[in-house]
Amino acid sequence: MVSLSEITYTLPSSILELRSNHKQLCYGLRPHHRAVVLGAGISGVAATRLLNSFNVPTVVLDEAENSHATKVFAELPNVTYFPRCHAFPVTHFDLCIVSPSFSDDHVWLQTCKVR
Repeated sequence: MVSLSEITYTLPSSILELRSNHKQLCYGLRPHHRAVVLGAGISGVAATRLLNSFNVPTVVLDEAENSHATKVFAELPNVTYFPRCHAFPVTHFDLCIVSPSFSDDHVWLQTCKVR
């Protein structure tokens, strides 16, 4: 099992890449914030559940389709899941959480860094 301490997240406004525990990750998050999670594997599902517990609207993007993630996200309010996604449909977000499996040169990660 992947712990939340292994999740890398990026704040678009300051481009900080940090390894964090869940208390640091959610410090200061409010329901008016918006998050995007890149990847719907174990860490993406865990991060989305955590964000949901803070009532943060979350968009999850994944290039593949994960049937487990589809079931989990269907039960969570304020979560929009885009399986088999090849574009970056999110226009506004305050927090981007990136799966550890994403390469540093992935186009979605580059998009997050620009925003």
